[in-house]
Amino acid sequence: MRLTRVPPLVGSQTQWRANFVSAQAQLRRLFEAVHFRTELIGSTAVAGLCAKPVIDMVLGAPSWALIEAQVPALAGIGYTYRPVCEAPLPERRYFVRPAQGAMPRIHLAAVPRRRSHRMREQDTAQPPAPGCGDRKSCQGRGRGRDHFSHNPDPAR
Repeated sequence: MRLTRVPPLVGSQTQWRANFVSAQAQLRRLFEAVHFRTELIGSTAVAGLCAKPVIDMVLGAPSWALIEAQVPALAGIGYTYRPVCEAPLPERRYFVRPAQGAMPRIHLAAVPRRRSHRMREQDTAQPPAPGCGDRKSCQGRGRGRDHFSHNPDPAR
């Protein structure tokens, strides 16, 4: 297994929301004929919260077949399919897009639509890691499952 450097926590960045909207628009063009939903999840979804400079997204589509049919198209816009990341969560397809210019790295979890709702409910129901309170601090505390979610996708 290849080890990668974990990016440090940085102060909240106003462009994270715009980065998500840009990535969402690109995915919308790719999946235009398919009813799907995207959500910004994780620390970058919460204004004022420090985070790793990674845009975490969930894409919910009606079926596995529709997601898997788009793997080559996702590769065409810079996403790398990471099947090794399915071992702990086999009910998702995981993609990574490296930082490109001003756009930070993107992590995309694609799941059948019924699963995307369940993932969000489970993630937001987890209590914060011990000693972390509600939010992460920029001093590196809060590496637990204190996820937050914001759904700016009006096309539901």
